[in-house]
Amino acid sequence: NNPSYGAYFRYQYNVNGGRFEAVTRAGASPTIVDTGITVASGVYYALDIEVNAAGTSVVFKINGSVVATITTTIPPSTQPLGFAAGGRRVLGSANTNAFLLDYIYFDQEETTLR
Repeated sequence: NNPSYGAYFRYQYNVNGGRFEAVTRAGASPTIVDTGITVASGVYYALDIEVNAAGTSVVFKINGSVVATITTTIPPSTQPLGFAAGGRRVLGSANTNAFLLDYIYFDQEETTLR
């Protein structure tokens, strides 16, 4: 399931040609941007999401390169957000968890209280 509020990367092997998508969502309608980066087996990716100080723009980076900037459907500052990572792999009729997470770094620097 996709969250109702958030900024996140999304990947589905059979959607969007197997490329990462950058997503912002504030309620029912998400903004989805094709990053142009096709996911390859056995490759590590550094995924970075940066929200500007005003909370009006979200920049998505893969391996240090900007792949998307979204300025719509950004969750309001009144919406509490957290960090989550997960994955699900579908093999035939069986669903199995298949997600390898090597490293997490979370940094929050607020210039004004929100």
